[in-house]
Amino acid sequence: MSEPLASVESPLLLDWFPKGTTQLDIAGLGKDGEKFSTSATTSAALKVRLHRIATFCGMILGFPIYWILASISLTVYCLFFSTYWTTKLGMIFYIAFIYFDGPQRIQGTGYDQRLTNFVTLANKRFAIWKICMAYYPMRIYKTSEEVEDAEKHPRLMFVTHPHGVFGIATQGNLGTFGSGVDRLFPKRPDLPERMRLMALETLLYLPFVREYFLLGGIYSPSRASFRRIFARGEFPVLNLGGAAESLVYQENNELKVILKNRKGFVKVALENGASLVPCIAFEENQAFHVFRPNPNSFVGKMQKTMQKTFKFGLPLFYGNLLPFHPRRHPQPLYIGAPLAPEAPIESPTQAQIDEKHTQYVRALQKLFDEYKAHAGHPDWVLKITDDQGRE
Repeated sequence: MSEPLASVESPLLLDWFPKGTTQLDIAGLGKDGEKFSTSATTSAALKVRLHRIATFCGMILGFPIYWILASISLTVYCLFFSTYWTTKLGMIFYIAFIYFDGPQRIQGTGYDQRLTNFVTLANKRFAIWKICMAYYPMRIYKTSEEVEDAEKHPRLMFVTHPHGVFGIATQGNLGTFGSGVDRLFPKRPDLPERMRLMALETLLYLPFVREYFLLGGIYSPSRASFRRIFARGEFPVLNLGGAAESLVYQENNELKVILKNRKGFVKVALENGASLVPCIAFEENQAFHVFRPNPNSFVGKMQKTMQKTFKFGLPLFYGNLLPFHPRRHPQPLYIGAPLAPEAPIESPTQAQIDEKHTQYVRALQKLFDEYKAHAGHPDWVLKITDDQGRE
């Protein structure tokens, strides 16, 4: 079993507890969890309860799915239930604006770059993320110093697996400073500030919440977006698998990732001379309980139809108390070593794409094999599948 070089986590309220205590312990999931949960000391027990209540409530305020639901609800209200015709008309004009404005804005142009950079950095530093990351809790592990070598790897593309239902480990660990990624790369301190999440394009067309996403430096995973991001000296973070992977059933002793026929990200990396950085979130699929319907049933067919039509899946899942509230389950993310960089290739051949794809799969497999025991799953097997979950 390999040991990571360094790790960080949310510092939320850790100074309340004895030195060496982790968020995992306070959540009742670590080696000292039982001690904190059943502490005879009234003050310690109260601190634990306050910590858990604060993180649970913080998730309601900070978890993006609630913003998306609020955005959809507000849109429906304005269109169909508002008693003011001006509200309905304004909503119609806003939707029309999104329809015509979206294709350009979501591909890396966004708002004014100075404004976007300011809001993105402010959002990453927002205190609510430390509360949210302490809920699970989340932790990031650095397994190689190479990612900090700016001369050898001036351009990086972080590719994370698996996607799960919402890709929470990627969003939380790399999209914010809540779990301490800003402290993980001392030799390259600007790296976390320049990370940019790539999101499902459909989300960037939702009224209201799209403005937050665009101002927060979140873009669609299009070739144009990648080109603009690299040109600005930023680093895209791609949670591969997406809608298709959220519908792939995971067995207890395996981790399935849709990668077999996903080569577009490799082509983009070759075109821009970027080094691919494999990342694994071993517990992503444990964030929710997912129900697997029969693929030939009405529900199974409906899920596939929605995936093909709207480009997002509709898995049947439930979490912790509230349907969309994720379970309190550790969410570690392991950042691997970047692949050897290549000079930009304007039009890479299929052979070049296939070769780099093979190198990436090997690097991902190596990262998985070296750290699965550290993550607590020594018997797990990594399975590379197509969009239907077939090897």
